Amino acid sequence: MTRAIALQTLVAGEVEAPLLVLADALSFWGGLNPATAEIIDTQHPDCGAVVKGCCLVMPGIRGSTAAPGALLECIASGNGPAAIVLAEADPTPLISSLVAAFIGQPAMPVAVLSQAEDIHSLKSGAEVRLCGESLTVLDRYRED
Repeated sequence: MTRAIALQTLVAGEVEAPLLVLADALSFWGGLNPATAEIIDTQHPDCGAVVKGCCLVMPGIRGSTAAPGALLECIASGNGPAAIVLAEADPTPLISSLVAAFIGQPAMPVAVLSQAEDIHSLKSGAEVRLCGESLTVLDRYRED
């Protein structure tokens, strides 16, 4: 059975990818290794998870003004997430996606959940399709 969750799209795009739902906000600057796409913040509950190619869902973003550059480095090296969905709006992934497109990389879709509490119904590993103003959870899981 599939179900759709309403989104507010910041950067349009269509992606089908496995979900990676983070338990806490992440700082891209110092919290993510752009060369490996691994979360390296040892204080983060999802330390060790790899964001490459996933639909990254997170409650928010921590960090400084350097965060968009760190995420851009991850995207430009081919290690970025396929898309980012936030529970609360933040300009970091929007800036990174737009600059990536400007330098010839594919724009990474970015969206905000219409209802922040929907984040609690999403589970890592589920396959999703992000398209338009919705995130559709498909009836299958990816085993890595």
